Amino acid sequence: MNRITTKYISKIFVQHNVQPFEVKIFNSRVSIRSVGKEFSIDIWGRKTPQKLYDLLADIESLIFFYIGSFPLMTSLKINGVDKDISDRVGKYHTSSNFVKQNLVVCDISANTITEQKLQRFKQMNQMALFSLQHLMSVNYEHVITNHKMTLLLHVVQGIYDDSCCARDKQAIKNKYPAATGTIGDYMASVYWLCNEYFFKYHSKYGCGILALLRVNQYQFLCKLTDTRNWYSHFLAETKKPLRIRKGKDFIIYFEILCYAIRLAIVDELNVQFEEERIQEFYYTVHDWALGILYNRNEPLKSQTYKDAQEWEEFKVRVAQLEAGAGLATSVENLQ
Repeated sequence: MNRITTKYISKIFVQHNVQPFEVKIFNSRVSIRSVGKEFSIDIWGRKTPQKLYDLLADIESLIFFYIGSFPLMTSLKINGVDKDISDRVGKYHTSSNFVKQNLVVCDISANTITEQKLQRFKQMNQMALFSLQHLMSVNYEHVITNHKMTLLLHVVQGIYDDSCCARDKQAIKNKYPAATGTIGDYMASVYWLCNEYFFKYHSKYGCGILALLRVNQYQFLCKLTDTRNWYSHFLAETKKPLRIRKGKDFIIYFEILCYAIRLAIVDELNVQFEEERIQEFYYTVHDWALGILYNRNEPLKSQTYKDAQEWEEFKVRVAQLEAGAGLATSVENLQ
């Protein structure tokens, strides 16, 4: 019998507590729980320590797609012996930019960590999934945004079922009158992703992001397609005029695509997610874009930004009261 015991820390679990549960996966037992910021995974069974560690890595990857980040490992024991974790692969250290409560799309439970879901996950294009995890890591924080966006756009193609290409090309022609001429294979892939995991919710909840970006749905698709083709094929400056050019736009498009890709992966695993969470995330993107593109904080849509605004207003009122109390004390001393 071999056993792996791990401990992690992440602020995500403060709001998204994991109730203790135990499941059987590939003839091994897995126990998971969280307390405050602390999170733990225990795995034991008759498989070799290496196979148990491989199972741990797959479970960690599932968790990444569920909550949007890797919990930071603080200790690893194999059969009671502490192991050095200082040289863990860089993807396991997610950038703090992506360790956010509103990025969680589903809970970690006995319903989401199962042998069936892990089997399906392992059948996916692992290179594309690993690429996304690396792009969201600390190691990629200082990589220029246009390069990161290009890599991310290739991830979209990596998770796309190209047997649906003809169907999606026809859907583009049917839906968008502006889509004249030849529709490329790549636009079919971004249409599938955006239509199912961004446009649907954007329209349903009136998210208002496209208006802030000053594009419609078809222009949004063209921006992504032209950006991918321009950077990937070293086209002339005059080619692909709709490509993303501004740094702020790159950041917003990047956030939307990262989230949409994760929704697609979770959906493929047949995991149920709450639409309220998706609505809040896209509302947050609206409020964020409103601030960085237009330097405005009204009108807000997300509860996240409304709460933050109320907190800032509260701090101002407290400071004013404290200043008033100090003034009153000074007057009394003068008297």
